[in-house]
Amino acid sequence: MKKISLILLCALPCVTAQAEELSSLELEFKHDKIPLTDGSRLDVSGIGIRYSESTALPMQLTLSLGREGVTHSDDPRSLGFQPDGYYGGVTLTIASQNWHSLQAGADLGYSYNATTQQFNQQQIDIDWHRAEARAWLAIYPNRFTKLYGCAVALNIDGTQTINGSTPSQLDFKNEHSNGYCAGIALEVGNDGYIGLEAESRHQQGGRLYFGRRYSF
Repeated sequence: MKKISLILLCALPCVTAQAEELSSLELEFKHDKIPLTDGSRLDVSGIGIRYSESTALPMQLTLSLGREGVTHSDDPRSLGFQPDGYYGGVTLTIASQNWHSLQAGADLGYSYNATTQQFNQQQIDIDWHRAEARAWLAIYPNRFTKLYGCAVALNIDGTQTINGSTPSQLDFKNEHSNGYCAGIALEVGNDGYIGLEAESRHQQGGRLYFGRRYSF
């Protein structure tokens, strides 16, 4: 997945050189509850920015960076720990042209998440890789509103390490490899927009986001 992301980053200048560029900058707030295979759960809250760039071609590349905090719920080894840290990722989106107010597309994304905390002379590190694919369908009932739903395939591969008087190491994976999402986005003038998205099964939660588009 890392190799694929690097190839996409290298290919971006070749794509954008052939058509007018359209960019957007987005602020997002998110909260996810991710069930794991051992019966525990990651509760992740974060705030970040997303920068997207696309052309007249039906392709868009999005880079994301943010700060997040995590709690490993129902895991006795991590009681009292609430590490925080950063995440960064890349997403490639391919979308069709609008057809009678309908649009279909797919997203392929990867992110790396790293959190740490020192507590009672111990240190915990929770790091994970997240790979996600989405197939989505959007409906535009009017020129101000976008409604969409998607099917999600998710893979999380992570490690929890505790150093100190009672050291331990735990590898973890997500319990559900597929799920669903639904959302709404509203145009708010001056090329701005606001959106709300909810997810289920693969994780419970969602995100609230605000953005603005730029053309040059």
